[in-house]
Amino acid sequence: MPNDQERPVFYDHTGTRWRIVKVCVLLLLALAVGFGAYVLPRMWRTTRVTAYAAPSVATVKSPLPPSTLSPAMLAEIINQSNVPIIGSGPLARVVHVTHTAAGYVAVPVYGHSPAELLPTSEGQAVGSHTYAIESYGQTSNKRIALTFDDGPDPTWTPKILDELSRYHVQATFFEIGREVVKYPAITNRVVQEGHVVGSHTFDHVNFDTMGESRAAQEINQTQRVIRAVTGHSTSFLRLPYGGNDPQSLRDFVRGILEAQKQGYVVTYYQFDSNDWLF
Repeated sequence: MPNDQERPVFYDHTGTRWRIVKVCVLLLLALAVGFGAYVLPRMWRTTRVTAYAAPSVATVKSPLPPSTLSPAMLAEIINQSNVPIIGSGPLARVVHVTHTAAGYVAVPVYGHSPAELLPTSEGQAVGSHTYAIESYGQTSNKRIALTFDDGPDPTWTPKILDELSRYHVQATFFEIGREVVKYPAITNRVVQEGHVVGSHTFDHVNFDTMGESRAAQEINQTQRVIRAVTGHSTSFLRLPYGGNDPQSLRDFVRGILEAQKQGYVVTYYQFDSNDWLF
């Protein structure tokens, strides 16, 4: 039998330490089994509810929800069908529509506005579609929002401002970023006389012809220029080449989504003076 000098340092002739170790190991195993039995079924149930709660074109064609899809990817999905246009007004946004027990619920894509319950007539217009373009912001029949595009122009913008000042009328000027760089003093005059400056992109571009980074740059660069020149940011953006008919909105859904993702209010026009023809 070994003497005390030959025994291991942690030798315990009573066996108490070993019994404590076994009890601790068994307790840890029991806790692990209990945790797995409680958590795993709930994780599986949550996954199933999420997958089937609101089926849509996006969830069928991609595992990502609409808010995580890029504007280019989402536009490709939307353009596979003749997307319905609902509502009325000079503002536009893309909404994700879900048919619930309460009716049709529309949620603006990228989450910049709360959900809304659509009127019955608009829900019927949406039908089985998952997305719609919603026009909104309609004023009364006796009010209009006067807007001008493509400036600032050294010849025409000052003349327009003179006329607006004469009749005490405010307007919105959707300006091109590169022109703001050329004529900062005119842009400052627009702001100083109480008018609103909106973005018309930096180079007057068609979003369908460019990649994602260039599309984002067109919007961001214009915002930076307007802020640097006037000291104010803008929340409004009008897409170049857009029209005032339903098909024009469908054709420019990519641009609407690009602006919407960055938090802009997208505007189009309802009446065109066609002054650019002269």
